[in-house]
Amino acid sequence: MKYQIKPAAGAVDITADWNSACWKDVEALKIVNARIESSNHRPETELKLQYTDKGIYGLFQVNDQYVRCVHNNFQDSVCRDSCVEFFFELPGAGYFNLEMNAGKGMLLYYVRDNSRVAGGFKDFVILPEEDMLMLEKFHTLPDTIEPEITEKVTYRVGFFVPYALIQKYTSCALPQPGTFWRMNAYKCGDATSHPHWISWNPVRELNFHKPEDFGVLEFC
Repeated sequence: MKYQIKPAAGAVDITADWNSACWKDVEALKIVNARIESSNHRPETELKLQYTDKGIYGLFQVNDQYVRCVHNNFQDSVCRDSCVEFFFELPGAGYFNLEMNAGKGMLLYYVRDNSRVAGGFKDFVILPEEDMLMLEKFHTLPDTIEPEITEKVTYRVGFFVPYALIQKYTSCALPQPGTFWRMNAYKCGDATSHPHWISWNPVRELNFHKPEDFGVLEFC
């Protein structure tokens, strides 16, 4: 699958509504490919992306239920909460996995070799707090959600990834029209009452860390 990311027409606000002026004309990708290991819960999840000369902006919108968020710190295992994720791989480099729960928590690694070993991957960096502070995140739900929300709820999670952060770990040139990266986007909730693992581009096993299962991100 391919998503065409377009340059922002003006200032981008990650706190703005889904159909606000800076987001209403941005194409949304749908995260609908559920793994068979999932429960019967299928939250409707979409992601919009756009870019500027400063970095990548994204906005998730989720129509969800059974929402739980208890991991609040940088690099906590937010995938165990109600979580949305954006993974992207640059040409000739590794990939970044940005994982954000519906509350305050956020995780970001840079993975050069995704072979599984004790403690993580064969070659990867857990970004330090000083780098995590370069990211921007917005969420419409409270920082912590416990007990679990059991009724239906719609929420947004917005983010900004600056090129300055990406360039601390890679030597790739900044994207321009005609640049191709690879990416995938996910919705999961490993330790919620209704666990689920859903992707934009289908994954062949229950492992989101497979760049060969990423789709194409084309900069226009």
